[in-house]
Amino acid sequence: PPRSTLFPYTTLFRSERGSMLVQYNCRNYECGEDLVDKLTAVVSSYPPQVYLAPYPTMDAKIALAAPGKLLLLKAFDEDKIRGFIDANMDR
Repeated sequence: PPRSTLFPYTTLFRSERGSMLVQYNCRNYECGEDLVDKLTAVVSSYPPQVYLAPYPTMDAKIALAAPGKLLLLKAFDEDKIRGFIDANMDR
């Protein structure tokens, strides 16, 4: 399940190698009934250093952050999300 709100996606966090943050804003964007379920399914298929959390005040619907990298999405795109996570797992 999604964790409580974490630090803003713009924060370049220092953490263990391969850590990533997936955040979503369903307060200011139309997310549909299943967005959080879809994100949860994707994130839960990865090791625990990939975090999912709401971020209701960010200026994006979906944001993925890894050290030095940021991907903003206007809609759920499983291929882009998995591609970003896979490309940044060992950073």
